[in-house]
Amino acid sequence: DEKDPNDILREEGEGFLQNLIPGQANSKLGSNLAANPDQMGGKSLSRISEEEFAYLKSEVGEISSFLIQPKFRVWNGGKEDLIVDFITSKRKYQDELISRNSWNSREQFLGALPSVDLQFHGTREDVQSILGILASYEIPLKQATTKLGFHLRENVWLMPNYTISSQGVSSLESGLEYMPIGRRGELDDKINYLPLDDSEFTGFLTGLVSNIFRLQSAEVIIPILGWFIASTLKPKILQRHGGFPILFVAGTRGAGKSSLVKLFWRLFGFADTDGARLLSVTATNFMLLKLFSATWSIPIVFDEFKIHDLEPGARKSFTRYLRRCYNSEVEHRGRADLSSTEFSLTSPVAVVGEDCPNEAALQERMIPVEIPAGQLDADKRAAFELVRELPLAAFCNRFVPFIMDVDFDTEMQLAEDLVKNVLSNSPVESDRIFKNLSTIVFGFN
Repeated sequence: DEKDPNDILREEGEGFLQNLIPGQANSKLGSNLAANPDQMGGKSLSRISEEEFAYLKSEVGEISSFLIQPKFRVWNGGKEDLIVDFITSKRKYQDELISRNSWNSREQFLGALPSVDLQFHGTREDVQSILGILASYEIPLKQATTKLGFHLRENVWLMPNYTISSQGVSSLESGLEYMPIGRRGELDDKINYLPLDDSEFTGFLTGLVSNIFRLQSAEVIIPILGWFIASTLKPKILQRHGGFPILFVAGTRGAGKSSLVKLFWRLFGFADTDGARLLSVTATNFMLLKLFSATWSIPIVFDEFKIHDLEPGARKSFTRYLRRCYNSEVEHRGRADLSSTEFSLTSPVAVVGEDCPNEAALQERMIPVEIPAGQLDADKRAAFELVRELPLAAFCNRFVPFIMDVDFDTEMQLAEDLVKNVLSNSPVESDRIFKNLSTIVFGFN
């Protein structure tokens, strides 16, 4: 365009200018390929070859301070990205992402380098040559996912840094690669499963079972516990019932509702670090979208739902997401390049607040639990302190492999039959309510 030819020569190399001269196109590149046809199998292409810690360009020398070791391809949004290690003489930068678009120009390639210690002095042609070398490696192909938890088709439970199967924590590659938007998921630093040896786990489980029903009345504990357990199989329940209920725990100020639900969230993996809090109902729309779509089967818990304290727009937005997450509907958000990002609202959601929503469409999609005021006696407080000191994050480390292997259809059928029998003299009007009750009974059983 209006670039100085000297700048083009310096940035793009001699070959680029030769392509602009009639009759000279590809002359130097063509002669080089003729001398070295299809050298990709030898990990070199054109005038670029791999050295121990750098890329070498003939007649020039080293053009990088690193070598790229590809680990696997990732099918992500209709394009193939690469997960690679950048190797230098001093260290290795592991499991870094190079997106497909990063190969479109020299500038985009430079933007994909994760450290200032990684320098590249080649041209746009050299970038394409390096891509050709990497493409010659025989490496696995994975499917990208933004979601943690139970992936039904692959029959694996995905955590931020490892995979769980029905046999326990697995060292095998799953065929899935966790790639949240922005390379950081909102739950990545909030979820933690703690491994314990057999004797430690037995002691923990004994303390838990001895005290969990002392925390509150059975009318409160049974639906909460049933919902949290059932949430681990939300993909299967969604497949059978077409929806999964929202848990809504309401109570007056000081009833202990947030503290109680936080204990159960810790039991199902929430990392109770210093200052850790339940999620906020007043988060931005984009943050809510990321949270509501972050997982298949790891519950997320929002606190401080107060109808009269929320701005009308914020209340309308939050309750809309609640309705849509019941059957995991899909939201789309546009990008600058006119494409769109898809958010499937699959997370199991619990909400804690002083008020229960009064919308009929939402009420039939939720399990309401009310904690009466003035019920926190000395025995409940003592039980709470005992349970709070237990290593609650150890529960899911063994429970997840167990629940993945359960005979789901048989157990759910038993729950449905039990609910039908109990409601035989007073049937419910909504099929959703019947399914919601069956879900809670299934979880508790």
